[in-house]
Amino acid sequence: MLNWWIGQHHHFQLSTGKMGKYLKTYVSANYWALYVKTYADADYANMWNALFTACTLFRSMAKDAHMSAYLKQICMLSPDAKTIL
Repeated sequence: MLNWWIGQHHHFQLSTGKMGKYLKTYVSANYWALYVKTYADADYANMWNALFTACTLFRSMAKDAHMSAYLKQICMLSPDAKTIL
């Protein structure tokens, strides 16, 4: 999403580099701070927090709220229910 957002704002006239090497150059400090928080360690709660942070970032760039509501419902399911999804 970041690549598309950057492309749209720069008329697709620049490169964000291989594997997003230059992403930080083209986004605000606020967007970059959210992007960094999308990386989590192996802790289950931290993974959910990273996912919801990714949703916040996506929603602010793409204006989509339905995806976050769906993920919050999945997060609240019992552990047994999550294994069959």
